Order: sequence, then C-alpha cells, then structure tokens
Amino acid sequence: MSNPVLFQAVYPSPLGPIQVLASPRGLSSLDFHEKNPGFQDLKDLDPGLEKALSQYFSAYFKGLCPDLPPLPLDLQGTPFQKAVWDLTKNIPYGALTTYGDLAKILGEKLRKPSMSAQAVGTALGKNPLPLLIPCHRIIGKNHDLRGYAYGLSMKKYLLTLEGHEIFENRVLPRKNSCLKTFL
Repeated sequence: MSNPVLFQAVYPSPLGPIQVLASPRGLSSLDFHEKNPGFQDLKDLDPGLEKALSQYFSAYFKGLCPDLPPLPLDLQGTPFQKAVWDLTKNIPYGALTTYGDLAKILGEKLRKPSMSAQAVGTALGKNPLPLLIPCHRIIGKNHDLRGYAYGLSMKKYLLTLEGHEIFENRVLPRKNSCLKTFL
C-alpha cells in the first residue's frame, strides 16, 4: 500500500513557522514547525489554497479581523471529535465561549440530555487545525484560561491579538470592532 500524497505550505508568523498539510481532499493539519520530520517528499499546496491561507494568516497576525473563506478540510478523527471541531470552526474572530456552553450546544445538536465539558475539551486537544478551527477562543466558565495544546502562553498571545485582555489567567473580554457574539 502506498502512502497518500500530501501537500504542504509553510508560512512565517510571530509564533514561528506554521506548516500546513493537506491531502487531495483538503487541509488536514497545521503545526507550528517548519517541517515535520515524519513526512517526506511533500508537494506544494494548490496555489489558490495557498494564496487564501497566506492572506488569512497575514491579516490575522496583523491583528485585523479576517474572514476565513470556506476551505476544503480532510479531518481525521472520531465522529464526536469532528462534531466538536465543526461547531468550533464557527466561533468568529474576537468571540469567546466556554467549554460548558459548547458542550450544551453540542448536546442539543446531538439530542443528548447532557454533554461533558471535559469531553469537549479532550476533543479540542486533538484539534488538527488550530487557528482555522479556533479552539483558543474557548475558555473556562469563569472566564479563566484553560488548556491549549500549544501552551497557555500561546493561547494568551492569540486572545490578546484578538482584542482581549488577560489578567491573572482570566480573560477580560474587550469591546472592539471585531468582537462578535457567538452564543
């Protein structure tokens, strides 16, 4: 059995190089490394897709309020993880929600009487496309900072970039032109 064809692009950012991988079906992962040593012989990403991502990352890291165009995704995960990621990708720039609120919405969507905020957090910890599926916008119920796969310092950086203030590991939502209500 041959390995699937993978495509890549690397983007500079204030957080270091961002490597984006894609299959022929769509974007599959984003990592904050220039090259993942586990992948060999990567082909260049489709020029249209690369241009869209480049424009998005450029605007995002300038602190602007970019809209991410609909992009093809090829996410590998459980049905539950995919449901969490699908809901999370709709959280707009500058908006915040909590793990509990996300669990409540997902529970209603899946017609479950209750849903664990911890299960949602665990699924988000496996998010293959951070920034594009913006799990950094999810915080604790008292606006406290909770885990992020790339560390709380990166989560603080991203939330501050989007207009929020952080004080003693609590997020103080700030009104700005990009702030939108998610819930």
